[in-house]
Amino acid sequence: MHPLAGPDATRPCAGDRPGRALRALAALLLAALAGLGWPAGQASADDWPMFARDLAGSRMAAGETANTVSTVRRLRPRWVVDTGPDGDVTATPAVVGGTVYFGAANGRFFALDARTGAARWVFANEHPIDSSAAVAGGRVFFGDAAGYLNALDAATGRRLWRFQPDATCGAHLWGSPVPIGDSVLVGSASDQEVEIGPDDECPALDYRGSVLRVDQATGAVVWQTFLVPPGASGATVWSTPAVDEGDNAVYVTTGNNYGPPSTATSDAIVRLRLDTGAIAWSFQGLVGDVYPTPGSPDFDFSGSQPILWTATVGGVPRALVGAGQKSGAYWALDRATGSVVWRTRTGDGGRLGGYLGAQAAAGGLIFGNVNNENPFKNYLRGGSLVALRAADGVRVWSRLLDFATLVGPPVGPVAATPSLVFTGTAHGSYVAFDYAGRLRWQYQTDASMFGGAAIVDGTVYVGSGSGVDGFGRRGRRFYAFSIDGK
Repeated sequence: MHPLAGPDATRPCAGDRPGRALRALAALLLAALAGLGWPAGQASADDWPMFARDLAGSRMAAGETANTVSTVRRLRPRWVVDTGPDGDVTATPAVVGGTVYFGAANGRFFALDARTGAARWVFANEHPIDSSAAVAGGRVFFGDAAGYLNALDAATGRRLWRFQPDATCGAHLWGSPVPIGDSVLVGSASDQEVEIGPDDECPALDYRGSVLRVDQATGAVVWQTFLVPPGASGATVWSTPAVDEGDNAVYVTTGNNYGPPSTATSDAIVRLRLDTGAIAWSFQGLVGDVYPTPGSPDFDFSGSQPILWTATVGGVPRALVGAGQKSGAYWALDRATGSVVWRTRTGDGGRLGGYLGAQAAAGGLIFGNVNNENPFKNYLRGGSLVALRAADGVRVWSRLLDFATLVGPPVGPVAATPSLVFTGTAHGSYVAFDYAGRLRWQYQTDASMFGGAAIVDGTVYVGSGSGVDGFGRRGRRFYAFSIDGK
């Protein structure tokens, strides 16, 4: 189950119902670009065109030079945009060709001038948006809370197509699309496990997670691979795929089973063939996690995108894939075989514990937020930002960010530069640490910061809000931070 899926959210499976918040409890947001040097929707090497910035899932702005250990303390808002009522932005924006693209919980999708924050266009989607956008080939792609994958013209905001991969009740595209060649990859997920029962919308626990490759121009399905057989449910893909195009491989992480029977592809890291979608291998972090069955811990991988990296292990270069689990463990696997190379436990697990947001890889380290859950109440009781050595999983440092501090527990995805790590907290702080774990910058907003940052040309772009009433603080601001606000 996704950590943000909870009992107080609305899902437009049978139509939006007033008074409910997005059924998700803690992660999820007319002019061509004349004179900017890049056509609309065409990425340069320093842009941030998708959720994790690159196919490997690093969330690392490798070319960033303006924000450093010595300058980051001077970050100030250059502009702030009001996204409107219920305008929480819990996604990571895409920044391409001088335009910032992101969606919000009120269904508005924005294309803003990256320098000034002025609106180039705003698209009114039919459903809330918590999926991050991806931009490629003059198009912008995003998922929504009714399970539709949408494609818009990046220059004008005109809808090109939309497609619902699975119309089963509870469909919800939390994960973000990944452009590859002339197609786009996306995982399908569902709120179904918390929509079941006489007071809710879904009659049965029958949603099956899948991974799709669709044509960018038309939305036609190239292939769709279901991750559980007919008669089983769950193993949904809440996060964003990582891709090794040279090795013909796609990697995804999965959620728990919704009901019996349990399957080997739940709570898992899965490798598929890029060309056909066939499953190459599946590694399961916990066997038999059937949630909401009493006693099942809900220790899936729902909040973590896979990250791909190469490290020297025992004197031999190894191609690795890693992801954090809600048990509080981070796993690194051999990409070819799916065998465990190392595992490090870094915090308590739980339905809202462990790794909830995506991690980042930079400087030979894996950076991630690990949260601890109060077992008697359904809320976070604090957590830590941790740095693990990518070669062997040794914990280099851990910085406690608890409710008692001014910062508060970290909940959003991590983003990195060559010397800094950025993350948001439930108490509304956006912070930067250096690679040694020293707090270098902190900015207090008026809402929880569940979204992730895109860092481009010295500017940190990030939205505010939790997306859910009763958990964290709702928000309606989108920020562009730059040195001295210039």
